[in-house]
Amino acid sequence: MNPQLQLMLQQAIEAFQGGNFERAATILQRLIQVDPKNLPALHILGLIRASQANFKEAAHLLGRAARIHPNDASIQYNLAKALSDIGSDNESIPHHKKAVELAPHNPEAWLNYGKTESNLGRHENALIHYDKALSLEPHFVQALSNKSATLRELRRFEDALACAEKALAISPDLAEAWSNKGIALKGLKRYDDAIVCYDKALSIRPDDSEVMTNKGATLYELGQYDEAIIAYDQAISLKPDYHEAWSNRGLVFHQLRKFDEVVTCYDQALKIKPDYAEGWGNKGATLHELKRFEEAIACYDKAVNLDPDIQWFYGALVHLKSRICSWGNIQEEVKTLIQKVSASKKMIQPFAMLSLTGDPFLHKKSSEIYTQFRFSRNSILGPIPKQARKERIRIAYFSGDFRNHAVALLTS
Repeated sequence: MNPQLQLMLQQAIEAFQGGNFERAATILQRLIQVDPKNLPALHILGLIRASQANFKEAAHLLGRAARIHPNDASIQYNLAKALSDIGSDNESIPHHKKAVELAPHNPEAWLNYGKTESNLGRHENALIHYDKALSLEPHFVQALSNKSATLRELRRFEDALACAEKALAISPDLAEAWSNKGIALKGLKRYDDAIVCYDKALSIRPDDSEVMTNKGATLYELGQYDEAIIAYDQAISLKPDYHEAWSNRGLVFHQLRKFDEVVTCYDQALKIKPDYAEGWGNKGATLHELKRFEEAIACYDKAVNLDPDIQWFYGALVHLKSRICSWGNIQEEVKTLIQKVSASKKMIQPFAMLSLTGDPFLHKKSSEIYTQFRFSRNSILGPIPKQARKERIRIAYFSGDFRNHAVALLTS
């Protein structure tokens, strides 16, 4: 490098280290115009753009740097992070992999690798990477918090709770860990305890619309619908384009049978995010309730086309088509439904399945899937002791109709 370019680079580095990013960027841009393959200039300017949340340009600059020096662990790490930040998670994976190969003892690199795998829905892989980060730094609170979030995605709520509590033991003021603890407790149906955790998270970070939305979802489970609507309204005031808050608000109004409000909420969610498969499915369920069957089918279709494995709505679609005698492609659709149920996917509720097939195996399978989803194992009552073997078989019957109801009267 000639002396003048060396001086420019030195001035840029000094400005960068002094926090004067604009001056550093101006110098680096001039330097790169003269010397397009100047590795330090490309790398530092990439870091500046990432710090300014201009992740697209950061990824472009860091990509150029990585092509010049592919075995620089720092460049690979920063490039992978920038690509993830612009939503190019698949593209970032090779660079995460390269970063941990070049610097296997960097816990931050393993953490970011785990985040990206989790974004892609590969939660088991994410756990492996978080565990690697924690083996290098056992008190790495961010890795503990992220691991907790991933465990709850896998519905391993007890483990998620334990992980969140470890994180809070290290950092009691980490709002994210309080939120994760709340979500784990909600998964365990300990709703009142979950509310306490959300309130703690909001006392630390009061403008967190996601936590406010999770609080609303928990109040909904408690049947506190007015309070849930207040929570969703607060979340929306914090983030008006938060489609999930609008959608969840619709669920509350659905429970209150205020269907005009429900449709308005779902339409708002879908206006914000037209490819929101769950929003289309929920809108379909509301139209189904209103007996606007053709419109409901159109919404279910949209949901399934956006996400073929979306939970429950494919079964609702096929069942509703059968109800209104829309036989067009029904045999193929039932065949696909049977394949998905046989693969243990959450596709259809048990009573709806009864009308589509006479196969007792599939009836049992769909009932097991639905029961495990709706009533996950809860150890709060402790182990149930086995009864001593007796000649007479004892059968217990459980029903929501064992009250002043025809079923109870007929059973007795």
